[in-house]
This record gives sequence, structure tokens and C-alpha cells, in this order.
Amino acid sequence: MKKIISTIFTIAILAGVFLLTGCEDDNVTNKGNSTITGTITDSLTNEGIKDVSITTDPVTYSGVVTDADGKYTISGIAANDYTITAKKPGWFTMNYYITVAENETAVADFKILFSNIYAFDNLTASEYFNDNSMSAVNLYLGKIVSELDATNKDIQLRDSVGMSERFLFRSGDLALDNPGYETVFGDQVFSGRNFTKNEFDTLSKYYTVDGQIDPARDFPNDRTVYYYPYGLDSKHHVYPFYLKGRHNSNPGNPRVYGLLYIKSLVQDSVYKFTIDVKINRNGQNSFNMNQ
Repeated sequence: MKKIISTIFTIAILAGVFLLTGCEDDNVTNKGNSTITGTITDSLTNEGIKDVSITTDPVTYSGVVTDADGKYTISGIAANDYTITAKKPGWFTMNYYITVAENETAVADFKILFSNIYAFDNLTASEYFNDNSMSAVNLYLGKIVSELDATNKDIQLRDSVGMSERFLFRSGDLALDNPGYETVFGDQVFSGRNFTKNEFDTLSKYYTVDGQIDPARDFPNDRTVYYYPYGLDSKHHVYPFYLKGRHNSNPGNPRVYGLLYIKSLVQDSVYKFTIDVKINRNGQNSFNMNQ
């Protein structure tokens, strides 16, 4: 009996070690004896940038990120031509093309430029019932918050008639209880055109009369149009917005502009709207994540 218990214990330890260390072969598809190493630096300061996600095409390892000095290494890969992609929120995505020979350590150092552009996908706000409802959105950080969280509330999802029939997003400062920040909207981009997800992702600017953003001219609304639960699949609109309240609270900081995409509506126990958001924290009319 003791021998059986000991055997089971040993197997459990080995299984635990396997789970902790993982299986390297599962993470790499182009196996070989070559290596790619490099450093990702800021194009202006030349300082290394940490936590940059590194991917390759063809695919090699997953989960590779730069260290505190901006360095990375991908080893045990096959000789091939690779496209290396460096990506980090707030920075322009950059690609580097390199040919790696058999048994070679190839160096791929490259620079990326800080953009202060951020994309937040799949933010799902729930129908409002009380101040604990997760029906408010922090557009600056890209997260859903409760109605009680006035310090994080930029916009709210509301049902205008209280019958789960007519929904809209409106400025956070319009809340009767725990008002948040004022957010103002422009009219629907391209007069209410329905955008696909890919079209929104590649939308690089807010098309104004002169190509520039004028906060007083281009954001006349404190809310979106109304959305009804039926027929929403044909109403994937995009709204430009300006985080006016945040700028008024910190006028020394650049203005923050963004684009909001009405993505989907799901009816669970409550109605839930999912949106995608892109913002520029540099006060520029630019929302292209790629340089």
C-alpha cells in the first residue's frame, strides 16, 4: 500500500512540474538550431522598451516579450525568412524583415515610436438598473465601471424610457447621482455608415471639414442616437468623441480624442452593449496603430 501511495505521489509531483514548466515544443512550430535576438528601443530616446510583444511570421514561439532593457531572444527555430512584429499599447506597431540561416544567431534590433494611441476591444456595458450596475465606461483607460464610480465614468449606457426599448450612450456628467466626466460626441462618421470591425480598426482619423479637430465645432452632442434592440445588427456606427471633462480637470495635459464603435448587442438577463474604442492621448486626429 505504501508503495502504491509513493508511486502516486511521485506521478503527481512530475505532473505538477510539467504543468509549471510547460512543454516548449507546444509553443514553437518552426523548430531548428537558429536564434533571433535583438533590442527594441525608443526611436527618440534610444532607451530600451520593456514588455513589447514580439511575434513572428512564420510563427515561432508565443508569449515572447522584451525585458527591462528592451531585449528579447527567440531560440530553437528553423532557418527561414521571418517578419518580426513588435507591438505595445501606446506605441506604433513595427515590422522587421530578416533572413535567418541554419545554426545562425541573427540580430534584429529596431526602433519604435511612441504614439499615445490606444485601442480597447470588447468593452461590454450592461443595462442600467441601479448605481451598482456595470453600465458606465472609462474611455481613457478602456474599462467598464459601475455607476457609483464617478471618478472613472466618462459615458453611461442608458435606456431612455425605462422599458428596455431605447438605448443610448450619454455623457458621464449627466448622471443624477454620482456624476462623472463630461464627454461630447461628434455626429456619426460618414453620416451613419455601417462599419465592419476591420473597417473600424483601419479607420485612421476623424474626417472633418478641414482634416483638423476643432473641439468647439466638431463635438456638438452629449449623447449618441437611440438604439433599439431589434435591427441593431445593421447599425454598427462609429462616433468621434472628446473627453472634455478630463481636459477641464487637467488643462495642462493634451486633449484626448477618440472613436467609438457600436459592435454588438446581447440579451442575457439584461441587455448588454459591446463597443470598441480607440483614443489618442496626444490631442491629435490620428488613430492608426501602425506607423
